[in-house]
Order: sequence, then structure tokens, then C-alpha cells
Amino acid sequence: MSKKVALYLRISKEDLDKYLDASKSIKNQELMLKEEVKKHKDWQIVKTYCDEDLSGAGIYRPAFQKMISDCENQKIDIVLCKSQSRFSRDMEVIEKYLHNKFILWNVRFISLVDNADTNNIGNKKSRQINALVNEWYLEDLSNNIKSTLRSKWKNGQCTSAFAKYGFIKDAKCKNHLIVDKVASQVIKDIGQMFLKGYGQEKIANVLEKKGIPSPYEYKLLNGSKLKLPIKKNIDNKKITAKGTYIIKILLDSNQILKNVQFFLTIDLKKEGILKIRNITDDVNIYYKNKKILINEDIYSNFYNLLFKVDKLDKLLKIEIEVTIKSYQKEIVPIIKLEPKNKDAIKITYQIRKKFKWSSRTIHKILNDETYHGILSQGKTKTISYKNHKTIATKKDEWILTNSLEKIFDDTTWKQIQTKLKRKEKSSIDGNKHLFSSLVFCEQCNCLFYKNVTKEKNGQKNEYLLCQNQKTKIKNCPNKYSIRVDDLKKCILKELNKFLNEYFDELLLKKYYDKNIIQQIFLDKINTLKKEQEIIIKNIDKQKEKFKQLYIDKINHIIDEEDFVFLKDEDKKSIEKQNKRLDQIKKELTKLENKKNKIINQAITFYPYQNLKTIKKEWLNEFIEKIKIGKLDKINKQRNIIIVWKF
Repeated sequence: MSKKVALYLRISKEDLDKYLDASKSIKNQELMLKEEVKKHKDWQIVKTYCDEDLSGAGIYRPAFQKMISDCENQKIDIVLCKSQSRFSRDMEVIEKYLHNKFILWNVRFISLVDNADTNNIGNKKSRQINALVNEWYLEDLSNNIKSTLRSKWKNGQCTSAFAKYGFIKDAKCKNHLIVDKVASQVIKDIGQMFLKGYGQEKIANVLEKKGIPSPYEYKLLNGSKLKLPIKKNIDNKKITAKGTYIIKILLDSNQILKNVQFFLTIDLKKEGILKIRNITDDVNIYYKNKKILINEDIYSNFYNLLFKVDKLDKLLKIEIEVTIKSYQKEIVPIIKLEPKNKDAIKITYQIRKKFKWSSRTIHKILNDETYHGILSQGKTKTISYKNHKTIATKKDEWILTNSLEKIFDDTTWKQIQTKLKRKEKSSIDGNKHLFSSLVFCEQCNCLFYKNVTKEKNGQKNEYLLCQNQKTKIKNCPNKYSIRVDDLKKCILKELNKFLNEYFDELLLKKYYDKNIIQQIFLDKINTLKKEQEIIIKNIDKQKEKFKQLYIDKINHIIDEEDFVFLKDEDKKSIEKQNKRLDQIKKELTKLENKKNKIINQAITFYPYQNLKTIKKEWLNEFIEKIKIGKLDKINKQRNIIIVWKF
């Protein structure tokens, strides 16, 4: 009886450096093994198993696992490899299968280069030694890769396979990220909407209405090969729910065809929106004799699209976005080819739900320090080179570098993080009320929540009340609410008073000019810098003087006692001058900070003179919190304390 032989081929990431062409290496392995099979008349190849770009550690290889399953089911008699390391570099795997399971299943293992053969009892020790050496190789390689990655991370180089939304990989250096002008503008808009008081859910809805693609869809539209296994492909005959779907049509020709025409028919039963998202070059599309452009919306319930291709010599890809507005039984995209092309073209469909903007995505963007220029890497790690399962690392082990261009500037980032920490709650329509997460009870320090009442005339009145009156967790004496419109008047008055007192108008205008502010501090800064230069020169002179003293001592010009005395005097003088240098540095830093503070304050305050109304972003700009005191029943007055940010 002939022996059933399985050929196992593998090339891994660690071997790619040795071979310029991975596919060529695989073919060479296969040719070598087939030549060996020809030498044995009773050997017959039943199947070839191949794993590309997969490590020899562990058994997490699809073709390998299929081969092991076939061995167990008695479909294979001999497993043939180029070398034992192709089968596995893991000593535990070698012991488990070569010296245990294969014997039980009556499967023989042979590798050509290192002469491993499980039928030869005499080379069992050499197989075990080879397994141990291969495992050491894996361990050393794993350590080298880890140290290389950490070195790159510390130098601010990005080693992830895909750039984060808002950035693209630099064509000149794949480890350098540059800002994507289109996506970064969307991120800036998200930040501005959030600061204006939009809730995260509402921001997501606004972006969807504008037709802005979500981060994943944007990457796909720009040719990214990133795959998210979150939403499975849908059976093209079972699209029933409302929503937006992406239909990807692939046409593969086994010969070169010219002047190919075909119709794509989609029947939605009820009206929906269709648009072509993406298409291979040199394809023209028509709907009712009108040429369709990319991302052009068409409204209809029945679509009959005509496609014209001058020459079909490669895989044709068409990506269509269909929005269904109501439930229906099924959507079946049908392609009608010309009779002469029916057998020459293979058609396949891939249908999935479109990834949309969500409040979770918005929340991630607003919290992500990458958009503030900080690249954080090393957040996860594998358990070992054998176990590829990833686990989270501690935050103090992350490697952070300021190596990216900032999408959110310092002021915007600080405002966003302050608002996020407050955990502001949105109303049903996604809008936050004017004083959301700003008003606190002076008695129990709890937040005030908004309540709305209706008068008999139908007019709505908004009130703010201590949260403890709702939860009853604490016995807070601050039981009475305050009207929102009364609080607005009070805050507006105090805000204008604060702005007017902080800088008088003439001084504010003067300080608003950065050049004038620079000039005010210039004299002080220059004086300190001149003193700094003089002290440094004096220290250098004294060091040279000390060298001369040492030479004089060696030449017996001065004795030991004089040398020690003069040396101590120089040392004390240098220490004194170094202390003065430290003071100058501190004074220069203070002056620079003060100058920058005045510039920032002038720029901040100047546009807000004599305010007539209040906006949410203005409150966030100036006010840290507002404290509402207990109502005095006799004079109907209460304390309102404003904690300013300046």
C-alpha cells in the first residue's frame, strides 16, 4: 500500500530577512520535498499545507492545525518538512506531537535538512537538542525584538501597523506620523462642538447628517487594509433591517475582455438612498442615461445601473452604499452580464453594515492624548513568545513621547479635559444646559440639577436645585431652588464687573499687542542675561586661575599652605557665583512665565468687554465653579460665590 504524505511548508516573520521573496522560498521548499517524494515509489502526496508569515512558536497556525487534525483522523501517514524548525520551534510542541501523538496515531515525521526521522530511534536525542536550540533562538529573537521596539518607542517612532485616525504614515519614514489634513479638521470640529455644549451623541448625529465617514470607513475609503472583526458579513438575501449597508461587488475575469457592459439591479421596494463609494479606475456608471459621480446621492426605490468597462484585465471592484429607510423582506443585488461574458467572469458579493459615528467613538477622540501631540506606546504586551495572547500593561510602564504635531492646542485640550472630568449630563436632544456641571451647593458641595416647570399659561420655567433634595442621601438645609434666568443676570453682571476690574480698557488694549508686552519685559530680561554672561566668564577665568595655581605649586613657586588657602577661596567664590546663576535662571523663568501669562490673559480677556449675553464656552473659559448658598427667608437673599480661573 502507498503511504499518504503531507507536505508542510512555512515561512515566518523571523525568516523574511533571509529571503527577499517569501513566495520564492515557499516554492523552493515545495520543490525540495516533491523531489524527495519521487525517490520513494510507495509515497503519494495527498495534500500540501502552507503557513506564510507565521511564527514557529506555538500552534496558532491554520494550516498546521488542519494538518494535525488530518493526522489524528488517519488521513496522513507521513509528515514531510524541509527542517524540524519548519514544523515548530517550540520544544513542547515537538515533544507533544513527534514523540507522543504521532506515535499514537502511527504518523511518521521526516525533515530533510537536519535528518530528523521518528522511525529512527537513534536520532531522538538530536531532535530534542534541535528543539532546544530552536527554542533558544525564539527566546533570543523575542528579547531582541522587544528591545528594538522599546528603543524605537523612546525615540518617538510609531511601530503600529496602522496610523490612528487623524494621522497618516510619512511616505519617507514609515515610523513617523504626520497630520492628515482632512481627518484632523473633523477632530478639531468635534472639539469645538463639545466645548459649545453639544453632547457626544449629538456630535455623532451631526457628523452622520453631514455625511462625514466614521474613522473606520474613512480608512477603508483611503485604501487601508485594516479589518475589524466586529460586524460579520451579511447574507445578500437577508438584508431586512433599516440602516446603511456597504455592498462590495468583485468581478474577476479569467481572460482579457474588451468593451464589457453589465447591469446591476437593486430593488428596495420603498425609497432609499444609493451612492457609489469606490470603484476601480476606467469604469463609467450610468443611471437613467445620466453618468453617476463618486459619492453622488440618488433617491429611488428601484435602481438599474449600467456599467461600461473598455478593458477588463484585472479584478474589478465596485463599492456601493445603500441606505434603507424602512423594513423590507430582502435586497438582492443582481448583475446581468452579456451572454458572451457569462462564463468568462466570476462574480462575488460582500455585504456588511456601515460603521457609523457613535458617542463611544467621540468619547475616545476627546480623551485620546495622541491628538495633543503625545504618542503613547507599549500599552499591551504578549504573555510570552509562545503565548501570543495580549494583556494590558500598567500605566507607569507606557512609553510617552511628545513626537506628534498637536491637533488640539494646549488651551483647547485643557478645556476639553476639564469638561470631561465634570461628567456633564446631556438632555434628551443632546444639548447641555448653560450651567451644566458648574453650579454646586455651598452647604453640601453637591451639584445643582436642572428642573423644568410649566405655568398655567404654558410658559416653561427652568430651575436649579441641590441634588440632595432629589436623592435625600444627606440632610442638606439648602432646600430652595434658584431660577436659571435670575442666575444668568447675576453671573452676567459679575462677569462684566470681573472683566472691567481685571484690566482697564486702555491697559488691556496696550497689553493686547504682543510686541508691547515683549518690550516691557525686554530690559529686565536683557539685564539678567548680561549678568549671567559676566558670571560665566568669571567662573571660567577662576578655573583657569586654579590651573595656574596648580602649576605654580608643582614648580614650587607657592607652597602647599598657600595653594590650599587660595584653592578654598576660589572654590567659595565659584560656589557663590553658581548660586547667583541659579537665581538668575529662576528669575528669567518667572519673567518669561509672567510675560506669557499677561499675553494669554490679554488675548483671552480683550474680546469679552461689556458682554450682553452669556455663552457656555465663555463660562468654561473664566469660571471654575459657582456656589449657591442657603436662601434667607426673611430678606429673600442668598450667597452666590463665583470661583474664577484667573
